[in-house]
Amino acid sequence: AARGEGDSAVGATKLAEVQLQDDSYPPFARQAAEFKTGALFAVATTRQATAPTEQWNDCELEVIGPTLRVTINGVLVNSLRLDELAAADRIPALRRASGRIGFQGWLGNCRFRNIRLKELDSADK
Repeated sequence: AARGEGDSAVGATKLAEVQLQDDSYPPFARQAAEFKTGALFAVATTRQATAPTEQWNDCELEVIGPTLRVTINGVLVNSLRLDELAAADRIPALRRASGRIGFQGWLGNCRFRNIRLKELDSADK
């Protein structure tokens, strides 16, 4: 999640956060699509991701220009234009050209491994 303007406790609409969670966990199972794995939290709906628990899952985030693509276990589950969300003032953090990348564990055990960042050159774009 990228911190937006103000304190993160103010609300999720101040953050740019791609959701990763156990969608089968009973309190999460009834959530709307914009809160499920692969969604840009509380904003963009997503194709239902398959992210089994008790095993490692792959998540790839690709940002090229204003486009964010989210792939879970090899399946594209979200593709959206960040500039349109920024223009609509849905997520103030999206107005930034750069920022920090963070990882957040909210409930239970959360582990990450093999985290890689790749700056794309003009041939990749």
